[in-house]
Amino acid sequence: MRLQHASASKAPDRWTGLAVYGMQAAGRWQGCVAGDRRRLRQACLIDAATAATKMSLTAFSSSGTSMSSKCPLGFKADRKSDVEGCPLGFEPEIPEVQGGGSLILAWQVKGRKVLVVGGGEVAAGRILNLLNADAKVTVISPREGLNREVEYRIEHNQVEYFDRVFEPSDLDDPAITMVLTAVDDPAASSQIYQLCHEKHIPANIADVPPECDFYFGSVHRDGPLQIMVSTNGKGPRLAAMVRKRIAEQLPDNVGDAIKKVGQLRMRLRKVAPDIEQGPKRMLWMSRVCEAWTLEDFCAMDEADMDSLLDFYDSGGVPSLGQLQQGDEPHTTAFDGSFGFHCGI
Repeated sequence: MRLQHASASKAPDRWTGLAVYGMQAAGRWQGCVAGDRRRLRQACLIDAATAATKMSLTAFSSSGTSMSSKCPLGFKADRKSDVEGCPLGFEPEIPEVQGGGSLILAWQVKGRKVLVVGGGEVAAGRILNLLNADAKVTVISPREGLNREVEYRIEHNQVEYFDRVFEPSDLDDPAITMVLTAVDDPAASSQIYQLCHEKHIPANIADVPPECDFYFGSVHRDGPLQIMVSTNGKGPRLAAMVRKRIAEQLPDNVGDAIKKVGQLRMRLRKVAPDIEQGPKRMLWMSRVCEAWTLEDFCAMDEADMDSLLDFYDSGGVPSLGQLQQGDEPHTTAFDGSFGFHCGI
């Protein structure tokens, strides 16, 4: 039983690449005429019976229509247009909605004014998070309520400070981006939240989840790497335990590795600066990140970056070992516009 391209003249290159990839992975390279993409689209055939045996694929009819609603090669289409041109009749796999979560964002507050009401231990942690994000922090709290860390921030002019209790007029400043409260006064906290709500200012009331427009999670920081674990207000201590477990699995210098990847991307933009090369740059960097391990990036030096960039034009992605030994990566018969290729 053979599968032939159902609409070869209209099928986009991603499906051709998928079919070729399937043949290579199944160990059967037959019926595929060498040449340009158009000829490849028109001539591409798959031995579906062999593929089903070696790759646990679903069976196909001779017309090229899939007998399964899922992609037999594990490919997931993410748009309707992906499915319409598919010669194998694939259907997209729709992710299941899981309600009850939060929208996890990396909120950019650099240079923005944030008001913190309170000066105890919880407030100290909030202030540190804000300063790490380069925010302009204003603290309002009676001096007798300050802990040593907050006092230090004030003494070293890291925050703006007012020695008094909160007043409604404190929210009149239009530059305020968000408000955080950490005081042992539920009534006062609720009042602040209502005032913020009326002025459309996002607020977080410590230890009162219903009066929070956003939550703080447990954060692991290593240079540019930030990993936040949130339990959506259900168990902050448990979030810290999960965060520690995740951090233990990471290489010690993963932050440095991420910095190196950033440097590699900047160098790549100098090698291929044109806007038209954007998709190719993104695809090539994606291939590098898929082919290399975290440990590889940790070990990469500037000479390795330069050697790796030499392969950009050809689309090759050598391993770190090949780079350091001067070996050539495998050539490709199909350029794999969407990530599929066959090494020969």
